[in-house]
Amino acid sequence: MYIRPSEQLFLELLAAMKVADYPRDQAEQAFLNVHYRFTALRLPYMYNGNLAIKVADKAAWQSLWPTLRIVHYTLHKPFKQAEDAQVGHLFEDEWKLWWSTLRKAEAEEQLASLRTGITC
Repeated sequence: MYIRPSEQLFLELLAAMKVADYPRDQAEQAFLNVHYRFTALRLPYMYNGNLAIKVADKAAWQSLWPTLRIVHYTLHKPFKQAEDAQVGHLFEDEWKLWWSTLRKAEAEEQLASLRTGITC
């Protein structure tokens, strides 16, 4: 996800980051969790299927899998692997979903450009 705050908010976040108490090894996500802890709404896991859940509890992940709307590729990024590297990997199903979704989007984009003559 890419978010661009206003310049004022960006400067406020930078200042708050210097004094905030958060696990530095978890980078900006931990800071944002601490900074917005009283105003953020936590979404159900079906909207944030973090791969860390699968590592921590495979049974929980398997029960979530059919209902997931968003898979959060936190631990291993499928685009950093060869497409065929997924075979036998812990995240094989999730990587297959990512690659098939990418291929479908590319095909739809190509079809749209053929129809309109406009290339994205």
